[in-house]
Parts: sequence; structure tokens; C-alpha cells
Amino acid sequence: RGRLAPLHLPPAGVGLTMDGPAHPAISDLTVHAAVFSMPVDDELRSTTIRLWSFQRPHMRAFHMSWISFFVAFLGWFSLSPLIPLVRVSMGLCANGGWDDFEHASECVCDVKCQRQLWTSDTVSFAGTIVSRLVIGAVLEGSGPRICQACLLMAGALPLALVGVSTTMTQLTVTRFFLGLVGATFVPSQYWTTCMFAPNVVGAATSTAAGWGNLGAAAAAVLVPWMVTWFSPMGVIDGDSAWRGVPPILAAIMVVLAPLLLLYSDDLPSGPYREQFQAMGSAPGRGESI
Repeated sequence: RGRLAPLHLPPAGVGLTMDGPAHPAISDLTVHAAVFSMPVDDELRSTTIRLWSFQRPHMRAFHMSWISFFVAFLGWFSLSPLIPLVRVSMGLCANGGWDDFEHASECVCDVKCQRQLWTSDTVSFAGTIVSRLVIGAVLEGSGPRICQACLLMAGALPLALVGVSTTMTQLTVTRFFLGLVGATFVPSQYWTTCMFAPNVVGAATSTAAGWGNLGAAAAAVLVPWMVTWFSPMGVIDGDSAWRGVPPILAAIMVVLAPLLLLYSDDLPSGPYREQFQAMGSAPGRGESI
């Protein structure tokens, strides 16, 4: 129940078109690519990977999955390289009223300071654990594209609010909700699984996961550069400089979310929910395509 029957493909070398009545369950769907540019199996999943291609639906979904994953992790881990400035900004330094952002590394972080930072980090990962448990059930009913876009939009707000936090309590609460974007790993993996055949799905999912996880490493390089980038713009105060970074990353997430919806596909045969509608039923708990 809830599964499309295998399609009967044309002979090798003949282009597979999706605008004909080849299969009653998908004959009425709007499919963006009339002919697949890649070889597919009987479930329309690609049997090869072309990393240089951005063609819909297979490679477009592949690149959208890891790019959205990358951007989400870039925002999620953006606070880590900013910790020296955050300690000064939040008044956590044990050596008096330390407010020298140019020498933030000289801030003494005592046991109390370390405990507050540890709590903030732990709460952020707790948010990710909760969101990953929930997103699995939502993913089965809505598909990877909508779930990924919603996670980006949901994570953009707390990421922007990180820049206006004035106390560790505020920062910790916003980081909990920012942890939602840690669940982007789940739709990313599911998305590539839907698009690639068993002979290449392992390579596709591992590559998308690896490239997406690079967002955490990119944060360590890009975020400090972004802080220094504000100096030529006249934002020379260290407190203002680090606070300007999260809203920029949040804006990137907001821009990317609708692009996923407009320019990519859940499945080779079209939007996820339309597959169920074409079969005369709606996805429910426990059902899958």
C-alpha cells in the first residue's frame, strides 16, 4: 500500500518521456523534465552520478540536498568561532569588567563561565535530537523538499536572534531552536535515496552527507573572516561585528528555502504528495512512496 508499481521502460537508447500515459498513477502529474538525461531503473531512479551536472530531477535534487545541508550547518556552527567575542559581550570574563574585543583571547573563563557555555552547547544539540526524531515522521507525509525548506525557514529566525541576545539565557534559548537545522541531515539523506538506484545510492548519500557536513568546517573559516569584513564598512566595534554575522547567514537560509521548492523535485516522477493524490489516497502515518 502506498507504493507505485514498477514502470515498464522503453528499450535501451530510447528516451523516457513523462508526458505520456505510461503509468496511470503518474500520467496526470506535471513533470518538469520531459526526458531524463540520465539512465534510470524501473523506479525512475538514476543508475549513475554526474557531479558536474545540475540537470533535473536527479542531479538537481542531489545538489540541492547537500547545499541546503551545508548552509544549515554553516549557520548552526557559526557561533563556535565567535565564542571569544561572545564571552566578552556577555560579561562572562572572570578578570573584572573585561570589554577589550581586540584582545578577547585574554578573557579569563572560569568554571562558571565554562559551565554556562557548556550548557548552551548542550541545549543546542538537544534541540537537534528532538527535531531529528520529529522530522522522520513528517518526512514520510510531506517529502524531503518541503521538510528541508521548512527546517531552513524555522532555523533562520533563531539564528538571526542570536545576534540580538544580551544574556546567556537568551542565547541558550535561541540556540535550542537553532538546533532544529541539525535535522537537515535527515531530509538530505532521504532525498538522495529517492533519486538514485541501489548501485549508486551509497555513493550519492555519502557524498551529499560529506559535502553537507563541510558547512561546520566552513563556519570556522568564513565566520572569523566575516567579522573582520565589517571593519572596512565602519563597524569596528567587536560587539557589533560578531552580532552582524548570524543575521547574514539567516538571510541566506531564507533565500535558499523557496529555491528548493521552486527549482527542485522530491521524486523523479514529480512532487511527493501528488504521487498519493494520483493514486487516490493521501499519505498517512507509516506510509511511504
